[in-house]
Amino acid sequence: MKVFLLASLLGAIAPALAADLGKASTEFFIPMPETVFFDKTFKAISADSTGPVNTLISVTISTNGTLVYWDHWEDGYENPLVTSMQSTTEVWGDGNAANGCAPRKGITCTNANDKLFAGQAIVIQNDVYTPRPATGAPRVYDGGDNVKSTYPVAITRGAYPDKPGSLLAGAVEVYDTSYGWGMEFYSPVGVNKDIATGAFGYVAMYCQAREDTMVYFNDVYAKTLKKGETAIFENIRVADKVTASKNIQVDVITGDPGSTYEMRWYALLPRNMYSKNYVGPVGNSKGGVGYVVFNPNSFTVTATYKWIVSGVIKSASLSIPAKTNSMTASIPTASGVFIDSVEGDILPVAVIDITETGQIFDWGFPVQPRDALTPQVLIGLGYGCTDNNCADGKGVRSVVWITAVADADLYIDFNNDGTVDEKRSIKALTNNIVFDNSDKDMSGAFLFATAPNTGASGTPINIAAAWGQNPDYSFSGDDYALDLGTLVVPFPSIKVSKHIDLTIDANNDDLYNAGDTVTYTIRIVNQSPREIGTGSFTILDPVLSQMTYIPGTTKYSCSLGGVATSVPDGTTGTKFPLDEVGLLSRCPLTAKGGEHAVSFQAKINSNAVNELTNAGVLKSIVCGDLPFDVTVPLIVPPTMAPTKAPTKKPTKAPTKAPTKAPTKAPTKTPTRKPTNKPTKAPTKAPTRKPTGKPTKAPTKAPTKAPTKAPTKAPTKAPTKAPTKAPTKAPTKAPTKAPTKAPTRKPTGKPTKAPTKAPTGKPTGKPTKAPTRKPTGKPTGKPTKAPTRKPTGKPTGKPTGKPTGKPSKAPTRSPTPQPKIAFAPPYEGNCPVPIDRPVLELSSSKTTVDHSRRRNRKT
Repeated sequence: MKVFLLASLLGAIAPALAADLGKASTEFFIPMPETVFFDKTFKAISADSTGPVNTLISVTISTNGTLVYWDHWEDGYENPLVTSMQSTTEVWGDGNAANGCAPRKGITCTNANDKLFAGQAIVIQNDVYTPRPATGAPRVYDGGDNVKSTYPVAITRGAYPDKPGSLLAGAVEVYDTSYGWGMEFYSPVGVNKDIATGAFGYVAMYCQAREDTMVYFNDVYAKTLKKGETAIFENIRVADKVTASKNIQVDVITGDPGSTYEMRWYALLPRNMYSKNYVGPVGNSKGGVGYVVFNPNSFTVTATYKWIVSGVIKSASLSIPAKTNSMTASIPTASGVFIDSVEGDILPVAVIDITETGQIFDWGFPVQPRDALTPQVLIGLGYGCTDNNCADGKGVRSVVWITAVADADLYIDFNNDGTVDEKRSIKALTNNIVFDNSDKDMSGAFLFATAPNTGASGTPINIAAAWGQNPDYSFSGDDYALDLGTLVVPFPSIKVSKHIDLTIDANNDDLYNAGDTVTYTIRIVNQSPREIGTGSFTILDPVLSQMTYIPGTTKYSCSLGGVATSVPDGTTGTKFPLDEVGLLSRCPLTAKGGEHAVSFQAKINSNAVNELTNAGVLKSIVCGDLPFDVTVPLIVPPTMAPTKAPTKKPTKAPTKAPTKAPTKAPTKTPTRKPTNKPTKAPTKAPTRKPTGKPTKAPTKAPTKAPTKAPTKAPTKAPTKAPTKAPTKAPTKAPTKAPTKAPTRKPTGKPTKAPTKAPTGKPTGKPTKAPTRKPTGKPTGKPTKAPTRKPTGKPTGKPTGKPTGKPSKAPTRSPTPQPKIAFAPPYEGNCPVPIDRPVLELSSSKTTVDHSRRRNRKT
């Protein structure tokens, strides 16, 4: 069953009920903001491009009962340290229409309709007008949005301008933050090495952050990004490098400038996921399919590629110099490709339409490493035609392409409802085309492979998959064809994630800090179509950093919401049952959504600081080691002492005299007059005698005579001398001596000059202190003290001590900066997991519309 969308449901959403985002198992950021790629990319390919941008985002549900949290960037992201959610964050599938529903065409958002089930393909299609206003942008579904789900989902993101329409379209698979994100990326293609069709005449890298991150281009600092923000680098050359201080995702858009139509999108893999062995599932003789192979090493690499023709395997080699690329010959129809290197890691990307004009069947995808492939895939966006409308009677234009690493039986469940609709026997290396002839849409389909004749629950066989335009089914000027395609991301058999809850809040501040008790929960979900037996995996959680395990709190549940049974503490070594040898799975993990949960409690140690991290690994017979972790910031509660002292003395002294006089005189006089003559006598005298008790005498002398003289003489000299003398000597002397020195030497001329300074900053310090007290306490800080202290808490001590400690303790605790509040999981079957972190926001965007316009190529 397919569910088509329409995104006009974005009205005001009632405040959400408490929803635990921390229980999400996957997290995504929709890449590439419309305003940027419309101006930078669409305009580069077709100068006549006009908006709005038609944005397509598909979300495919894998498991019944999934919850999806959609956090729009326009009003700021959710604060992971706050338990309540923003009213604009939508929660799909919880049976509560008040906090939103998945946007579905023709379906009213009610509690009864707010349910998600396996096989649902929510395809959001809305118009985004550019440029977006900097503030007050209406919420739409677009680049920058943050999406989380309690069970794995597949997300695809596509777009095209209103003109020239879907013939200038692009799409890209969206990686879960636990796969495909990293800190070092290379561009495998570049403007310095184009091909005959002009496919790489334009190359840009779009880099998006998940948390505050510093980004470097070719090892030179470029920009600091906040959560969800994007940096774009253009005129990219082969081997250009982007690195970051935290994990980011990087997409590359290529095209032929001025061609009107030719464009391709790629989601790059980070350097730590490169491999020597890859499998590409697409081959076609009509349009031509080439694989550009990039060598990131400092030495020449020889890559061998194989394809199949009428059952006969062919092969050829590429000698690829360091830091550059080479392209294979066209891979023919009905064949996939195996690409292997002996000397070093490589990175291939596919280019469809290398023999025609390059702009009729133009799309591409990043090829995945063989060891990252899985036995099953979940299709994200799978439209057969533009707007999923194949009304001309010529059938689908876009299909799913499958290649297996070995001979296999391929099972196809078009609706992912658990019923196999079609079974095929396929040969290794062959390219197999799949489409749903009933509704012309593969969105939400679930495909899996097993060894020949072993049945649906037999030995798993890994497969590579892509979705995109088939040149054999489309033609020039075909406005029913979508000129785009994507990789179908590997879908792991087991998903493991870890979550933390604040169980006992010792000081009731709703934050994690020393003395609190926390509960950790490890979730293990089976996403495969086969049951995983008892004892098939071990849960190991070796180190409880900065925490102490609470004996008797470990529990094991064999199903979602099932009864949790106690796990005995260790009898040797530590009492914690998950360290040392770990805990073996206690029951079968049922197919398609079966879930186990292991929980335990720990108390945060009194000396714990910075952040709380807990990491472990699930050792699986099915797919090896799957790491998991979660990190939250530790907040030091504010001390009680500062909150009292400042509230007493500071609030009185400054609020009386200083509030009036300082706002007028100090702002001008202290900065000029006190610095004229005081800079001569005071600079020396204060350093000697001022140490006495200036606070008394100056307060009287200045208040009487100084009202006139200072306004004239001091105005000139001060601008020069004070800037130097006061900044040195006054900073110390005034604090002690000014009070006496002023009573002696300053009495002559200062008595007049200080009149304004004293009224401003106080009394008595102007004579010599004027250069100090007015400016420092006011010395040395003449330009600052008068302008600040007089207006707020001008007096020496009130502003000194009171504002000192209070201003720090209170301002820290209340606004903690989260490091990682939600830690996405690692997944496998077995994609190589990568380290990853978390973040904050900023950007701009606009409205929704549904009119669509197609334009023929000429």
